[in-house]
Amino acid sequence: GEELLGERWSGQRERIRSRSKHAAEAGEGWDCANLIVKSFDDLRQDHFAAQLLTEFDNIFKREGLPLPLRPYAVLATCCDGGLLETLTDACSIATLKNRLRAAAPHKGAATLVDVFATMFGRSSERCRDAQRNFVRSMSAYSVFCYVLQVKDRHNSNILLCRDGSVAHVDFGILLNMRFAKDMIETTMKLSSEFVQVMGDQFDVFRSLCVEGYLAIRRHWERLMMLLEMSQIAKGSGLPCLEGDACEKLRGRLKLEASEAEAALHMGRVVDAARENVRTDILDAIHGWTHSNVS
Repeated sequence: GEELLGERWSGQRERIRSRSKHAAEAGEGWDCANLIVKSFDDLRQDHFAAQLLTEFDNIFKREGLPLPLRPYAVLATCCDGGLLETLTDACSIATLKNRLRAAAPHKGAATLVDVFATMFGRSSERCRDAQRNFVRSMSAYSVFCYVLQVKDRHNSNILLCRDGSVAHVDFGILLNMRFAKDMIETTMKLSSEFVQVMGDQFDVFRSLCVEGYLAIRRHWERLMMLLEMSQIAKGSGLPCLEGDACEKLRGRLKLEASEAEAALHMGRVVDAARENVRTDILDAIHGWTHSNVS
């Protein structure tokens, strides 16, 4: 199953080092990174979302929670371009499913369960480790996406990493931004195939979501400071912060409620999102329209 993700980043990095004249000159200080150069695209909001992702990651670590996120660097070099760091040793779920289907066309459409079994086997220690990583990272990103109302969570924007964890990219629609699928998309991506991969660990996922939500709630002032500073910054012009974005965020964190009441609220959010038919419909539409993308 390793071939689904392609060459490891460590191998690519060493190959680049061996061919680089600068590597020998820099010695141990040499390094390289995977970047995407973007043009005709305003990356200021992506930069803002990357800051928020880092803040969530810091809070989870400060609280000692096993909720891994993969922050990545975004640099807006002008009003319509910049650089984005890509996540290594990871590939979008949509692409992995297409690759698996292409490798065995007689089996029909591939599911995430098929991809997971191909990469990590079934009922092995490696599979259990990957499932644990999947559940923990899913919990972390579910809290992030709910609190910040990150939308457009189709399978091309969700990556599966080499250790079984997931990572989200492309946070172009969040907070107060509206888009065409708002009436259909749920507040948390928890499709049937995601739940199937979790197996008997769904209750662990639910508990971690509640713990992560309560942790963010305890540090709400740091989060609000980031939003408010960006909102008043001269020339920021971020569409996601227009109107009552900060007030709505406070409402989602249930700051007026007790911690026990807030925990119940988050539990209900998870239950409402679980295998929601609207999520499966959106996944099916995206799969049909991107079936030849690899």
